[in-house]
This record gives sequence, C-alpha cells and structure tokens, in this order.
Amino acid sequence: MITDQEKAAIQQHYKNISQNFRNFKYRKSQQIMIAEIAKTLGNVVEDTQELNTDDIKQTKSGDSILVVEGPTGVGKSIAYLLSGSIMAQFRKKHLVISSATIALQQQLINKDLPAFEKASGLKISYTIAKGRSHYLCPYRLYQITSRTWQSSLAGFQNLPRTKEEASEYDIDLMKSIAQSFQERTFLGDREDWPEAIPNTVWNKINNDRHICLKHQCPNKSECPYFLIREEFEKTDIIVTNHDLLLSDLEFGGGVLLPSPQDSFYCIDEAHHLPKKAISHFSGTHKLSESWILFENLQILIIRLNNILETTQLAEKLEQNIEVIDSVWSQWAYFLKQIPTEKYQFNDENTIGTWILSEEDLTDDFRQMVKNTALVLSQVLKDLLEIQATLIKIEKDHSESFNRFLNEFSWVLSTTTNMEYVWNLMDKINTSQKIPLAKWIVCNEEGKLDFEFHVAPISAACRLKESIWSQCAGAILTSATLKSVNSFDLILSQTGLNQLPNVQTLTLDSPFDFEQQAELYLPEFINTPKQAHLHTQEIIAWFPKLVSLEHAIGTLVLFSSRKQMLDVYEHLPEIYRQHILVQGLMAKNQLLEQHTQQIKNNHASIIFGLDSFAEGMDLKGDLCVHVIIAKIPFSVPDNPIDKVYCDWLEKQGKNPFLEVYVPEASIKLAQAMGRLIRSETDYGRVTILDTRLLKSSYGKKLMSNFPKFKRI
Repeated sequence: MITDQEKAAIQQHYKNISQNFRNFKYRKSQQIMIAEIAKTLGNVVEDTQELNTDDIKQTKSGDSILVVEGPTGVGKSIAYLLSGSIMAQFRKKHLVISSATIALQQQLINKDLPAFEKASGLKISYTIAKGRSHYLCPYRLYQITSRTWQSSLAGFQNLPRTKEEASEYDIDLMKSIAQSFQERTFLGDREDWPEAIPNTVWNKINNDRHICLKHQCPNKSECPYFLIREEFEKTDIIVTNHDLLLSDLEFGGGVLLPSPQDSFYCIDEAHHLPKKAISHFSGTHKLSESWILFENLQILIIRLNNILETTQLAEKLEQNIEVIDSVWSQWAYFLKQIPTEKYQFNDENTIGTWILSEEDLTDDFRQMVKNTALVLSQVLKDLLEIQATLIKIEKDHSESFNRFLNEFSWVLSTTTNMEYVWNLMDKINTSQKIPLAKWIVCNEEGKLDFEFHVAPISAACRLKESIWSQCAGAILTSATLKSVNSFDLILSQTGLNQLPNVQTLTLDSPFDFEQQAELYLPEFINTPKQAHLHTQEIIAWFPKLVSLEHAIGTLVLFSSRKQMLDVYEHLPEIYRQHILVQGLMAKNQLLEQHTQQIKNNHASIIFGLDSFAEGMDLKGDLCVHVIIAKIPFSVPDNPIDKVYCDWLEKQGKNPFLEVYVPEASIKLAQAMGRLIRSETDYGRVTILDTRLLKSSYGKKLMSNFPKFKRI
C-alpha cells in the first residue's frame, strides 16, 4: 500500500513539474497513470528479505504488475519517471527502464531524464546500460598498443574474420584510443569516440566475457565495464533495452543489471517484448561453422600444450573433438540424402526450408540430435575448465599468449552457441507443452551449406519465470497494447495471463479525435485478395484521394512492396514528382526532403511499408492524410508462425481469429496513430479495404480504432 509520505512526495514533485516545464498542460490521463503506477508499486514491501510466505505468494500473483495503454500525448515518460523513481527510492529499489529501440533509449538519457530531473527537483542518479561488448577492455588495449607485433592483431588464420595484417590506420587508431583513455578524455564507451570505430579494430580491444580476467585483471580498477556495473548499485534509474534485459535474466538476473528482486521494471514499447523474447531465446548455426570450429579446436590443442604446464586438459579435449568429427560427418551425409521435396524453396530455388514435423523426427534422427548435444556439452565443459585455468596464469603475457586468448574467445563463444542450439533440438515436443519450432535450411547459393534452427513459438512461460515471478514490480506501457478492444493478446504473449492479479489500464487520449480527425472508407469493388485488380483500383482512385493543390503531407502505407512499387510506377508523372518512396533513399533523407517540399509550398507524399506505420512523428502539415492500402494481416511465411498455427489448430482454435485478426488490429491502430500527434493536428485516415465493412471480423478490427469522425 502506498504511504502518505510517498503520496506527498509524488504530489509535490508533480507540482514542481507543472510549474517548471514550459507549456506544461494538465492531462487527466497522465495523472491517472501516475496514481495507478504508485498504487501498483506500493504493493511491494521495502525489504524483500523481510517477506513472509503470504507476501511471496502476493508478489507471484502479479499484484505489483500493471499494463498501461497510453495513447500519444498522454505524457507516459513523465508518469513512469515520476511515480517509478519516487517509489523506487522509498522502497529501496532501482528503476530499470527498458525500451525496444535505440531512439527511445537516447531520448530518455539525453533529453527526457535531464529535463525531468531539473523540472521535478528530485535528486536522482541515472545512467544507460549497454552490453559489455560496447565497452573497452583496457587490458587487451594495453597489451596490443604496448607492442609493435602487428600479427597479434590478425587473430586465428582459419577463423571467419579478416585475415590481413593490421593496417597502419588500425594501429594508429588503437594508439590514439589508448592515449585518450589514459588521459581520461575517452572513458571507454565505443559510442563516445568522435568517429565510428571499425569492427576490425573494436573486436580486438572490447570487453569479451569469454576471456575477461574478471577480479584477477590488473586493470580492473579502470575497466569501464566493471566501473559501470559498480555504478549501477548506487544508481536510481538505469535505462537499457529489451535485448540486454533478456540477456541479464537469461544469466539468472543481477549479472548485467541489478537483481530483479531489487528492481522495478518499466517496459516501454512493451508491444515489442514478445517477439524480442522469441528471437532472443532462439538459436541457429551453420554446418560450415561446425567444420571451422572442429579445425580450430585441433589448433587450440596444439597451442594449449605449449602454454599449460600439464597436458591433461588438452588430452581430454582432444578425445571429445574426435567424436565431433564423426558427428558432423554423419550430419553432412544425412542431409545430402534428404529428398528435395522435403524443402520449400524460394523463387530462385536456391534456399529451401525443411520444417521438422514429429513424423520427421525418427528414432535415428533423434539419436543423432542427442549425440550432437552430448558431445557439444562435454566439449563446452572442457573449454570452461580450460578457461578457468587460463585466467589463473601469470599476467605478464607474451604476444603469442594474448593472441591465443583472442582465438580462444571465438572457439568458446561458438561452442556455447552450438551447445545451446542442440540442447534445444534435443527437447521433445509434447502435447502438454507449447512446442519448439525446429527447421533446417538448405542454402545452395554458392557452396552447398545447411543451417540448423530452433525457436520457441511463444516466450510466455520464459518471461513469466524469468521476469514477472522474480522482479519486485513491473509496469508495461505503449501507445498500442490492446487488440480488438482487449488486452488478451499481449497478456497471453507475455505470460502475464498466468498471474491472476495483474492489472490493466486504458487511458483516454488527450486529443479531441472527433473534431480533429476523419475516417473514410471508400467503397472499393475489389478486395486485396484480388491483388492485381485491387492495385489497379488504388491507381484509379488516387487522384480522387490526394490533391496536389495544397502544401500538405500524405502518408500512404502498404503491406506489400510489390503493390507499393506497382502503384508508384503507374501513377501519372505529375504525382510521381511529389512521391518519396521508402527504400529508394535513406529514411532521414526521405523525411528531410518531405519537410523541405512542404516548406517550399509543394505537396509531398510518402509511400511506405509497415515499418513506417510506427515511430513516424510527422506533426502539423507534414501529415494531414494517412492512406492505408489494406488491412495489415501478417502472413505465416516463417517456420515459427507455421508451427504456431499448426499447434493452435490441434488445440481446436482458429489461428486467423486467435492471432492474425488481433495483431492486425494493433497494426491498424498504430498506422492510424500517425495522423494526430498534437492538440493542433488535423486530417483524415482513408482505408482502401472493404473487408472492414463486409467481413465478419471487420467490426472487431474497427472496435480498436481511435474515435475519428466517420465520413
């Protein structure tokens, strides 16, 4: 329960914000969000060590988790920064804010947080969290730049990296980085260097977890990664991204970020979390990488015998990699015998995908999978034992030893990835559990190769176990979280539907949609199912929908690149002169040209795909008309979606109604949200798909629309 002190603090600092922010406007929705976040996080006791059994049950049931849909203009960031930071300070927690995009991360750390701190009068500390590879490793840098031995920079000759000697430019750049770091004019974050650092340089001097000397490192006291980790423990607000958050939780939490038990999570852009999680928990590798790994393991053994005092570890590893040779040979033979009809090939017939069904997983196939998983697990165990021994070696390393550490890092990381893939492959799908999607890709572009893939079709259980059941509290928010006027989809995709006391909140928009916006649904004869005729009808209607007489912006959103280009190519030349097409120029360049055309008193039209339906912030005359070519239904054209659809059908469910209609409703709401971005914006949304009016699911989709005036 929220205390009187916490309430008073929130009220006082909100008053400060209202007085100190220029053009501040009281928004009822924002005040509701502030209050509900505080109320939710108030369910957490101050010290988790004092939790009794009843308290633990309460935290596991979702009492301290809130899902908020806050439309554009509500001021969500101020709401969660205010309530989140004050509740975190009172409850002795960290506020960890996670976003899906780098753009929002940068906006929070460079703009929103400094302005919020100044206006609110709150004494808060904040920082940004990145993966360790973003930071410099002083030990690696000094070892390289203190010597003139250039070949140490080249790495393993057989590894899939650059084989050439380090250039003079690379060496000069590293010396310059070293000098700047020693003088502390550069603090070790790659993005803070005044110009882009090439991967060929950075990969040799960055912080690599596989070869990090940790507490035994002579340069630990000045290591940027360890310094930022120590800083986290004293920091109120930590801004990160979904990928790093998921990585931390995969390691058990509290490794890259503060522990979940000591953290309030604010998941912004929360609608991206389910797919980010599926991607994060997936695994893949190529058969060709297996041979490279095998070759480099052999070289590794020779090097080990020259470095270690005992040959015992090398001999043990050698015995296991002899089995690896046999395993990969067996897979190579097996895959070449698979008939081509098993694969679904692309249009060029060069890349084919074989989705592994239960019928494909014969006893022999399963045994091959099990053998591969077992031998890789044993090799990884050997490598980790070798890693522990290497770290203990005296630190006055020779050039060859430092080169060996770089080589060892690649071998260890590659083995770790392959072991993860095959352990997942070895899991048996059962009717009681959500299955894993497993597939093999045959790539005949150039030299024949095969790729092994495995992925969860839903990350709901993993998210529930690793985040929601562990963290002190969580707020999930986005402008579009509801689908077909319900939170059911996002709750099921994130596993929050398994926690009975999770609260949901829908906030009203501060904009007067009925006065500011119109919705127009022309009566097209053809539906998008008749692709060619629908395209022809769009071309015929276009001059009726878009006028070139006024200097205003139009955004036309397509779900198909082919349709977008076909419409563009067949419009009259006078229209094409005003159209900017996504993909024909960089996005920033396109937006600059769009703005300039309107400033020059000319109409401007943007043709874009689904990615332009989200994150485009075109205020005022820059976007007065949004035209949506068709309902943006996803196409189950990848193995994960296909396996998910098959699984739903076996449960007696309709994938179209269960997944594709709800997902399309979110995408439509996002696309319509491009129109009204402020209280003074105005305009029209036109949707060229009569299925909204004529289909049984059309009403469901329209129930999620903003309340625009219908014309």
